[in-house]
Amino acid sequence: MSPLYLRHAGSGIARARGSCVLRRGECEPYAGAVGDAVDVPALIRARLPELSPNDRRIAAWLLEHEAEAPFQTAESLARSAGVSKAAVVRFGSRLGFGGYAGLSEAMAGAASQRLARQGGSDRPVSHGSLLDRWLSACVGNLEATRGAISDVLLDTVATLLLAGDGRTYVVGQRKSASLAEYAFFLLSPLVPNVQLIASGTASLADLLLDVHAGDRLLVLTFRPYARLAGEVIEFFRQAGGTIILISDDPLGPPARLANHVLVCAPDSPGPFASAVGGMFVVETVAAAVAERVTDEGRQAAARALWGRFGTY
Repeated sequence: MSPLYLRHAGSGIARARGSCVLRRGECEPYAGAVGDAVDVPALIRARLPELSPNDRRIAAWLLEHEAEAPFQTAESLARSAGVSKAAVVRFGSRLGFGGYAGLSEAMAGAASQRLARQGGSDRPVSHGSLLDRWLSACVGNLEATRGAISDVLLDTVATLLLAGDGRTYVVGQRKSASLAEYAFFLLSPLVPNVQLIASGTASLADLLLDVHAGDRLLVLTFRPYARLAGEVIEFFRQAGGTIILISDDPLGPPARLANHVLVCAPDSPGPFASAVGGMFVVETVAAAVAERVTDEGRQAAARALWGRFGTY
């Protein structure tokens, strides 16, 4: 599967407004039609010999974090690349997107299209039984979800969940609540201080009272979305906590507020979106955390407690 692609679509996916040779004062319009596919990483690589040191720092970060790149603000990208916000804006302009906002929109639209591809447009559409149709959709979702999440992103999230002494809050509402509870069940024996925020909890304010900058929020949100999850994200952002989002929407407001976004393909042949991609991401995040845990004392203690309270 190719990295990031930009195509024009009626859903508002960004249009390429031109491509610029990265020399001061030189710019030529993009020659292709609006509907032509544009490989954004390839475009950046083609300009590498002409980049300034600052531009190379930005380019290197974007190429090494292709899955995360669409969700960065100009400020966060500047911090990650070690440059100024103005340098990031100029970089987007030199690529022909009129600034960083255009480049970010292009990469986000490409990520959305990549998920819609369901792991590749060459996959045959199943017209068999209901089981066969759902199986085909689930396999496509798993492949598309895998293609949207890089190994680097998964490693970053797993390392973050084990870092520091802060709490890890897990939240999900409506359909996402069951996935949040599953994530809590998998992470609790591995990570200290994991707190589940139950669906529709009346004590939400009390649970969030002690949130501080060293804490982490693992939030799961899938269609239909719950406003409460968005409010928790906004509160965590204001408190300076780190936000890890698992969602089926790479363009929604929660993705813009999160520090790390793991996007899941939700397509289904039925009247409701599939949660298979979300289940896959929850389990792979937990597996990546488990691979990094060398002290099994906490897991042994969890097993002892399970036995004491009749879990078998």
